[in-house]
Amino acid sequence: MKPAPECYACFLKQTLLAARLATKDEARHHTALQATLKLLSRMSRTQWGNNPPFIATNVFRNAYKALACSDPYLRVKNEYNRTVKRMYPELERLMKSSPQPIHTALKLAIAGNIIDFGILEFIDLQGTLKQTLALSLPCKAVKEFSMKASKARGILYIADNAGEIGFDYFLIRELKKINPAVRIFLAVKKHPIINDATPTDAKYFKLERVAELTDTGGNWVGTHPRLCSPRFQKLFHDADLIISKGQANWESLEELRDPRITFLLKAKCPVVAENLGVKLNGIIFR
Repeated sequence: MKPAPECYACFLKQTLLAARLATKDEARHHTALQATLKLLSRMSRTQWGNNPPFIATNVFRNAYKALACSDPYLRVKNEYNRTVKRMYPELERLMKSSPQPIHTALKLAIAGNIIDFGILEFIDLQGTLKQTLALSLPCKAVKEFSMKASKARGILYIADNAGEIGFDYFLIRELKKINPAVRIFLAVKKHPIINDATPTDAKYFKLERVAELTDTGGNWVGTHPRLCSPRFQKLFHDADLIISKGQANWESLEELRDPRITFLLKAKCPVVAENLGVKLNGIIFR
């Protein structure tokens, strides 16, 4: 996806949110915003041709440097990890009572995508979960997805955010039930960026029990295979099925038009929703 004019304002909003999480010092908030304005003003037309997550990576790295803080979202990530963990008894009951476990697991994974502080400041997790579970995913699409999973030798699951990754556990577990022989690789960021999941978050939910943990080799917002580690590039190349979670991964991977990729997300941004042809906060499973 190419950046829209609205992306300028969004980059500034994201910078301010990160600054407020990092410090209460308003002078440093101004410093971070000025750093972002300077970075954006110096970008060439060619650079503006990159997808929004690519640009956002440079914005955040630059802002973090100005703030002298490598992980402004650490407290928020830990808070949402704990919140989701407390929901596990309820989520387990939902899975056990479901007549279509894979259908329910997909909806849980999509609902979890609401935990995104790169876009939202207020998150209604319980409300989103209730709304998403009440929706129906296309039966044909679920059947086709299940068929792909049952035949796959290798699945690459590209995670999105901390907290959200706790919901992914249930989908990955169902995929292993569908195909016990499949190797599932769960990819997270190697280093912190926004509230994206890192190995620490994956291990908090014990995802190593259902998948082989790996990372992208860096902390780019979204996923840019050509910039990732050689190991990730090989996993991406060899995978029979790739599951991409969240907006930033869609924004950075959709241009590949790779038929192996299934996107799971909520369209939380008006620009993304318009590009996807859905209403704001609409769910995507395609």
